[in-house]
Amino acid sequence: MKKFIYMIAAFLIALSACKKESVNTGGKLTPVTFNVSYQQSSGGFDVAKQGKLNVNSLAVNAVDSTLKANADVLYALIYQSDGTRFFTIKQLSTDTVFGKITINLPQGNYTVAFMAGKTGLIASPASGGQLSSDVFFYSTQVSPPDTRFQDAFYSKMNVTVGSSGFSQTATLSRVVSQIIVNIEDAIPPNVKFWSFSATDNTGGGIPQFKVSTNAAIGDDGFLYTNTPFATPVTTGVKNARLAIMVLNTARPYTVHILASNTLQTANQFNGTGVVGDLIAEATVPNVTVQPNHQTIVSGKLFGGNGTVNSGNFTITVDPTWDPTPTTIPFQ
Repeated sequence: MKKFIYMIAAFLIALSACKKESVNTGGKLTPVTFNVSYQQSSGGFDVAKQGKLNVNSLAVNAVDSTLKANADVLYALIYQSDGTRFFTIKQLSTDTVFGKITINLPQGNYTVAFMAGKTGLIASPASGGQLSSDVFFYSTQVSPPDTRFQDAFYSKMNVTVGSSGFSQTATLSRVVSQIIVNIEDAIPPNVKFWSFSATDNTGGGIPQFKVSTNAAIGDDGFLYTNTPFATPVTTGVKNARLAIMVLNTARPYTVHILASNTLQTANQFNGTGVVGDLIAEATVPNVTVQPNHQTIVSGKLFGGNGTVNSGNFTITVDPTWDPTPTTIPFQ
C-alpha cells in the first residue's frame, strides 16, 4: 500500500481582474479552498532505519509541521481550459500560512497542479507558461548549479468553479525514488572512504517533471555520492549505507560501488581513474526503481572478511512504501 503526503492548501489571494473572457462570468469571483493534510509521519528516505512508518493524522485545518520538515517550497499552478497558466502560487516553509491556501477565481474550468519539494525547486517558466510545456526542475545557487532532482511531491486535478465556493482535497504523492547501497559486512581497517554511483546509461542533462504528463522527462545521467571527506568511515562497522535520489523510472540503473583509502571525486569515479589504493569494488546492473519507493542494493562488498568482494548482492524494494517487497538476486 503506497503512502502519500497530503497537504492542506488554503491561501487568500484575490484576482482584481480576469485574464480571459472565457473564464469570466459578470466579473464574479468565487472562493476555492484546497485542503491538504499530511498523513504519514516524518522519516521518509531515512536510510538508517527499517520498518513501517507510523501514521500521523492531523486536524483538517492544522498547519502540518511534518510538511514543513519535509518540504521547503510549495507551488500551485492554475491553468485555464485552453491550457494557459492563469496564476502561479509559491509558498516557503518560513511563511506563516505555509500549506494553507484559498484563492478567488472567475467561474470556469481549471487544471491545478501542486508540487512541494526542497530548496532549489523551480517551476518553469517563472511566469506565464502553458500546461503542455511547463515543467518542474531543481537548480541550486552553486557553481556549477546542482540540477539533481531532490525529494518532491505532486498532484494534479481538474476543477470547475461555479457561483458557489467549495473546498477540494489535494493528495500529493512522492514522485522520486531512492537508491540505497547497504554494505553488510564489516569495513576493514585499510578502508577510509567508500562511494557509489548510479547511472541510467544516458548522456544526462537536467531531469525534469512535466506537468502535462505527470512524468519525468530528461535523464538523470551520472549520479554520485561518497562518505564525507572530513569524517572517514569507522572500521568494523556493518550495514553502512549511502543513498542517491533519482527521478527517471523508465530505465534501469547501473550501480558501481568502490572502497579505497583515498576519497574519489565524481570525475575520478566516472572514468578518469581511481586515486589511491582500490580495496574493493562491485558493479550491480539492472537496478530498477519505482516512484515513492526505496530500492536497496545490499551485499558483502568485502566478502565477509574484509578482503574480497563476493559479488553476492540483492536488490530489494523497501517495504516502508510497499508492504510486498521484491528481491532480485544476481551473481
